[in-house]
Amino acid sequence: MLTAPFVLFIGLMPSVIAVPSAEIKPECNSPTCFAAPQRLRTVESAANGTHGLQARGLRIQFGETNNAEVVWAFGDSQCAAVVLTSKGLNPCGRPFSLHGVGGLTLEGCGGGLWVNQNGGFYESCAPFSEPDFCGVHTEWTCL
Repeated sequence: MLTAPFVLFIGLMPSVIAVPSAEIKPECNSPTCFAAPQRLRTVESAANGTHGLQARGLRIQFGETNNAEVVWAFGDSQCAAVVLTSKGLNPCGRPFSLHGVGGLTLEGCGGGLWVNQNGGFYESCAPFSEPDFCGVHTEWTCL
């Protein structure tokens, strides 16, 4: 008895983690079409070299200046970067806040990086490069 091979196709769509008070877009009649705040949007990122990661919440950039290790929110100016520590010191485990999201720490220094929030996993990080601005060199993006 011959049987045909079993093939299953699954279509996956990006999703939003949380969208408080999202509004339906006027040009969209679907209940799944809404305008989400930028910091809560899922970011399709495979095309920009972030290994297919998708934003879980606030997308965090990590980099350095001539004298400091810094973080800032994706979309913000690198000039607004928050100093974690002086350059050369371990930036991991040092608490910081961005856009009202607190209890964040960078973890995994010396290997693959990730971000924790209040001691629990928040986001994975991937090597990332963008043009330097305000003396800040981007090294990682976390989403």
